[in-house]
Amino acid sequence: MLHHVKGKIVGVDEGLLVIDIPFIGFEINVPSRYFKTLKIGDEVFLYLYLHLSENKMELYGFLTKKEKEIFHRLLKIPKLGPKLALAILSTYTPEEIIEIIEHAQIEKLVKVPGIGRKTAERIIFELKNGLLQENPLIKEVKRRLILLGYPEELIEKIIPILRQKLSLETTVEEALREAIMLIVNYGDGI
Repeated sequence: MLHHVKGKIVGVDEGLLVIDIPFIGFEINVPSRYFKTLKIGDEVFLYLYLHLSENKMELYGFLTKKEKEIFHRLLKIPKLGPKLALAILSTYTPEEIIEIIEHAQIEKLVKVPGIGRKTAERIIFELKNGLLQENPLIKEVKRRLILLGYPEELIEKIIPILRQKLSLETTVEEALREAIMLIVNYGDGI
């Protein structure tokens, strides 16, 4: 299974980055908003998703694990393919997508090319249970921070930032360490 790729960008072509690693180049579909910051010659690390269909294999790449996770969850929605999932991630950041889902902002989702009102409603319905359910990891980190004496108000302020940094592989200890670093670094400035 492919997990990630690290290499130099040697080409850019309509939603694709061409990444060169020794002796091989990969064409990787990425969110179009990446093209604002990435350019030929840049070194890049992308988390990969391999999509197999009857007649082709396509690689999709993401700068963060959160983006890859959202992409994967979008693909689980019936009749939503990788091109539409990528269009959503091209239009909005993971944080914006979570906010759209939290507040059921259908009008924002229909701005994505290829998404109508019914599809937007289905996406919000499907993701509301998956993305926004209280993550057991977050729940445990909150519990431990309270036991350590941190005020709940401060904990609630760092949780959105912490969510962005977590992945499916993050342990409770890693998440707790990250949360404490956020509190120490930002304190009341969040």
